[in-house]
Amino acid sequence: MKKKLLLLSVPGMLGVAAFYLLPGLAAVYYAVIDNLFRRSFVGLENIAGVLANENFWLSVWNLLRICAVSTAGVMAACVLLLFLVYLRGRVPYGILLLLLFPFFMPTASWVDIFQSRLLPVLESCSVRLPFLLSSSELLVSALFLWRYTGVCLAVLAAGYGTLDRDILEAAAAEGAGRMLCFRKLLLPALGKYLLLAALFCLSQGIQIFREIYFLFGTDYPPKEVYTLHFFLNNHFFRLNYQTLSAASILVIVLLLPAFALVGRLAGREEG
Repeated sequence: MKKKLLLLSVPGMLGVAAFYLLPGLAAVYYAVIDNLFRRSFVGLENIAGVLANENFWLSVWNLLRICAVSTAGVMAACVLLLFLVYLRGRVPYGILLLLLFPFFMPTASWVDIFQSRLLPVLESCSVRLPFLLSSSELLVSALFLWRYTGVCLAVLAAGYGTLDRDILEAAAAEGAGRMLCFRKLLLPALGKYLLLAALFCLSQGIQIFREIYFLFGTDYPPKEVYTLHFFLNNHFFRLNYQTLSAASILVIVLLLPAFALVGRLAGREEG
């Protein structure tokens, strides 16, 4: 039995080695040489150079900020819509399908709409309300909100459909208002679904490079939306593999605490 299990795990281990282990070792190698031609060992100079690079920290900060703002916006919209679903008593699947539609549309099909219709409005808002984000950040966040709200709401609606309504009805019979039942009973009961929706938003926010590139059509977008992907992509096209590899290693190191926190939260929800 153990031999059969070992044989069955061989393809998976080969895949991990081919797509994760070997590229990781190659990244470490490129991070400690000066360039692709001389290949002289330079130790941690490339990592030190990336740490001293202002564009690297700007791109990391922009990515984290856009992810946080966009995820918060989507989750707030989903909680508000979920409250309306709770008031209605059932999930309006027709409206849910309409909200899911943007997620399945090709990226290029809705870029013109946001550029031509929404950008002038956001530019006006950013001028009149300077404490808000810039027009570029507002445009990216609005696009993210429009595209992913439906998916996250579908996740919460799936969790809502599995709940035991007897607890809510008993609380209502005892005199608890709908808002109190929603805050104290419904939202805690949907904790793992809220976490799943938030993780989905964060995973999509990290990959927001494509949307920003389509919106602004350049490798050097406005400073406010210059994210880590642009930094890495520009060094890739310049064949600066040593800088690219050093930055990739630093990103992994920076993300490890986030992964540990997510794992702890997931374990707490399971417990």
